[in-house]
Amino acid sequence: MQVYAALFKLRNGVYPQRAVLYFLNELDEDASGKPKYIVDLTEDKINTALEEFDHTAGLIQQYKLANTWNPPPPEKLSILEDTCTICDIRWSCPSYIGRMGDTQEPSISIVSDSKTKGRKSS
Repeated sequence: MQVYAALFKLRNGVYPQRAVLYFLNELDEDASGKPKYIVDLTEDKINTALEEFDHTAGLIQQYKLANTWNPPPPEKLSILEDTCTICDIRWSCPSYIGRMGDTQEPSISIVSDSKTKGRKSS
């Protein structure tokens, strides 16, 4: 949200007063009932987020130029499920392919939006 605040300032000339995330599923009967999450926006936090973003983007560019990318260890794939399912190089990633086993179907969902939750795409 800090990076979005910086982008907001680029477009509008000022930072937003605050950022609020609204989680619709938190209104369900079995949820917390607290759908709002307010993010504090300060210039220091925004600058820190931008520095981290720049660092990460720099690493990605560096790995891309060197044509190297260290895949996550297979034991971390369950933690990184959302990241792995949207990764463009998952089909050539030894860790991801290793999780597929002999079934030739990934053990982690390829599609994970609310309409298809729990189903695997082919």
